[in-house]
Amino acid sequence: MAKKKGKKQKPEKTIPVVGLIFIILLLVVVPLCLMNLKFPKKTQEPPAQTEPSPSIQLFQNKNPYKPEDFVMENGLMTCLATEGVTGIDVSSYQGEIDWQQVQQAGIEFAFVRIGFRRSKDGTLGEDEMGKINLQGASEVGIKVGAYFFSQATCVEEAQEEAEYALELLQGYPLNLPLVYDWERVNDRTDGMTRRVMMQCVETFCSTVEAAGYETMVYFNGEMAKTLINVNKLNDRLVWFAMYGDYPDAPCKPDYWQYSDKGQIPGIQGDVDLNIYLP
Repeated sequence: MAKKKGKKQKPEKTIPVVGLIFIILLLVVVPLCLMNLKFPKKTQEPPAQTEPSPSIQLFQNKNPYKPEDFVMENGLMTCLATEGVTGIDVSSYQGEIDWQQVQQAGIEFAFVRIGFRRSKDGTLGEDEMGKINLQGASEVGIKVGAYFFSQATCVEEAQEEAEYALELLQGYPLNLPLVYDWERVNDRTDGMTRRVMMQCVETFCSTVEAAGYETMVYFNGEMAKTLINVNKLNDRLVWFAMYGDYPDAPCKPDYWQYSDKGQIPGIQGDVDLNIYLP
């Protein structure tokens, strides 16, 4: 008996593996490329280098002194860590001074105010006792330096002050530095910034240095935190003002003004007391 022929089955259609992979890539990669075109990645720029705030400066010339290094004896400060030298600073506020008595009281140096900028109107003025004090102290063997009381609010005013100071000092030699003494007094200087302050310091000091004078910068603790960058003083001497038992300065002080209530024979009333720390 003849066998019946079954129906021939059609072969199933299959998608080649390579084609399947190609389709998946199209479905995944193409949308990602389109998204990158639409939303490009932002390139991150390196953070701008900013100057550290005064409160976190890494001071290059650290203060080596400790509170136990200082002792007050007979109203004058003594340093046990180094051979300190006793001195004062004076202006017309002290009136007429008997420098012979001052010298006999053990005072070895004096910084004399020679001029100033007025805090109210910004005009310049000469200390009426400046030249008298420079001459009087020198005649009795006291070493003398000078300071200019600045209220400069810009580089141009600092330049003007330096030139005026040089004019006032003609004929009056110094043994010690010429000091830039900027202090905040009233609204005229309220807008002073740390950047402009350091520009004024550099302008005044470099101008008088070009004339042959050694320079020093006067400041207190508050100014050290807000206006003075001690790392940019360019190795100039530091006169630090802090009344008390220890100069808690952010750097090594060369001179320390430790009192404004000193009593020295030959001077009527109070006078600022200082110690040189070599």
